[in-house]
Amino acid sequence: MPMAPLVLPEGVTRPSRPHTKSTQPRLGRPLSTDEVLEFSGMARRIAALVLLQPALDENYRACVSSCGR
Repeated sequence: MPMAPLVLPEGVTRPSRPHTKSTQPRLGRPLSTDEVLEFSGMARRIAALVLLQPALDENYRACVSSCGR
């Protein structure tokens, strides 16, 4: 199943990635399929949290104000 491209939040740019040509120099072996899938999943979860930040901040402010702080 092909993965959807990662959409970056406004103002966030992709870093140049000359190191992505091969994982061999760092690991001494290619990444396994499981490692690639795990990394992709982590990146997607982090991206989802970044995109949720405004809603999470608003919810926090609403909770703080209702507690009387």
